[in-house]
Amino acid sequence: RQTAAAFSRVLAPISRLALWLSGIGLLVMTAMVAWQVFGRYVLNASPSWTEPAALLLMSWFILLGSAVGVRDGT
Repeated sequence: RQTAAAFSRVLAPISRLALWLSGIGLLVMTAMVAWQVFGRYVLNASPSWTEPAALLLMSWFILLGSAVGVRDGT
């Protein structure tokens, strides 16, 4: 029990950091997709890097968010 409590104390800040990184990734992905839509319809020149970068970010924040969810049991 003491070992599990020690692991929990160590992993709690890591879990919180992963949750914050997931939230920041979601915000950054939303900004990139908004920039892509703006570029496509207003500037008539869609940036080529936004879609792959948004997919990569989405993969990471889903991975980190699901790890936090498994740890919290939700």
